[in-house]
Amino acid sequence: MPHAFKQHARALRRRFLSRRTIVFVALALVAVFVASGALLARASDAPGANQDLAKLNRFVQTGNTPAMNMFRAGRDQIENEEWAKAAETFRSFINTYSRDKDVDAALYWYAYALKRQGNAKEAAKVLKRLIKEHERSGWREEADAMLTELAPALGQTQIIDDALGRENEELKIIALQSLFDSNPERALGFVTDWLRPNSTASRRMKEAAVSLLGAHGGKQAVTVLLDIARNQPDAKLRQTAIHRLGEAGGEAVMDELMRIYAADADPNIKRQVLHALAEMDGARADAKLLEIAQKSGEDIELRKTAISRLGERDGAFDNLVRIYDADRTDEIRKRLLNSFAESDDPRAQAKLLEVARTGDNVELRKFALRRLGEKNNEAMLDELMRVYQGERDLDVKREILNAFADMDSPRAKAKLSEIARNPAENVDLRRTVIHRLGDHGDDAQSVELLISIYDAEQNVEIKRTLLNVLGESDQKAALRKLMQIARTDPSIELRRQAIQHIGQSKDPEALRFLEDILKP
Repeated sequence: MPHAFKQHARALRRRFLSRRTIVFVALALVAVFVASGALLARASDAPGANQDLAKLNRFVQTGNTPAMNMFRAGRDQIENEEWAKAAETFRSFINTYSRDKDVDAALYWYAYALKRQGNAKEAAKVLKRLIKEHERSGWREEADAMLTELAPALGQTQIIDDALGRENEELKIIALQSLFDSNPERALGFVTDWLRPNSTASRRMKEAAVSLLGAHGGKQAVTVLLDIARNQPDAKLRQTAIHRLGEAGGEAVMDELMRIYAADADPNIKRQVLHALAEMDGARADAKLLEIAQKSGEDIELRKTAISRLGERDGAFDNLVRIYDADRTDEIRKRLLNSFAESDDPRAQAKLLEVARTGDNVELRKFALRRLGEKNNEAMLDELMRVYQGERDLDVKREILNAFADMDSPRAKAKLSEIARNPAENVDLRRTVIHRLGDHGDDAQSVELLISIYDAEQNVEIKRTLLNVLGESDQKAALRKLMQIARTDPSIELRRQAIQHIGQSKDPEALRFLEDILKP
């Protein structure tokens, strides 16, 4: 066991034994040995090993962009052990393609080439940049391992100390949880220590302490949590405490939470109080949420939060529908419609349908129709078809057509096809349908449908729309239809439009067609 790890082990033993916390000691020693073993394993697994090169080779198998060609050149130099050239290539890649998705990999292999040249200091600097700027990189594990390997060459133990420190932070959180199980009062002392103003505990440890206090501290935790919720300068910790009070304190802490809500100007704190109320059972919590949801002078975002939380509770429909009928704020009414849409109460669905049919506001009618279309069932399809048949407002009808297009229903698709073909239908609505059918332009069946509509169509404006939609398809049938139109359509304007779309295709058949047109 390396000397540095022995020192850490002895320090941890002294610290934890002095506090007579047996569970803490056992977990600490286990974690230290596990951490040291992991670091030694990483150090022995040299970053230049075959598996890293194999990963690099797989990494550059595809792509023929200038960036990937440069990356591939660096790969070849690594394999040929041309360390100086490889370092320069990857350095150039990083500077030239600083926003490229593969810059993290380039940083790793730049550091690797520097290391092989004996430049441990610069290699470590590059690796730290990779870890800082690309926390979720697929090369992060290799970078950590190489940093550990470089530590002795740098004459430092800081890198190993940092890694062990990360393990100890996790260890302390686990130990605190175990201590709450065996001795909650002692655990409460550690929480107080971690949260004091001059504490050296990390944010992660503090947040964990507050969460564990709420989950395992019992009744005695409520007083401490309330103090944190009122007085802690860190807003995130206050929010965590309020959340835990909602779970653990019940209605007993409601008055205190409402005082915090009334006194605090931070909307995030107020919002967390509303979430806490939603965690409580009972009529008083319902009444508080309802009071805020319907209060016209309250911040709209907070009202919307209260409505959402209220909508998650059983028996909320009557209250929500009263707010809807009384309020005239579109944002509030849309949030209420969302709550109706997410409810299993049949009356909520009926209210949505009522708004969709006869609402006093076109935007709200469209919003209700959008949410109804998401139901994606045959009964709702029948209702929407009836609304479409009796509707006169084009915007509302267009929203119904969009709802049909979003449904996974053969009947909905058949209705769209019927509208697209119908010369008596409004032209703008027909064009809307054709564009929505074109959303499935890579589907052979949809392309055939569009072609059949074109062949039967007389309206030039509709034909232009169909040409545009066919021009966006990757299906060969769509390209060949465009070529047929370009050759034989009686309308010069439509032939010109077809040729323009063919010219945008990368298909070799399209290029040959254009060359044939250009021949004398």
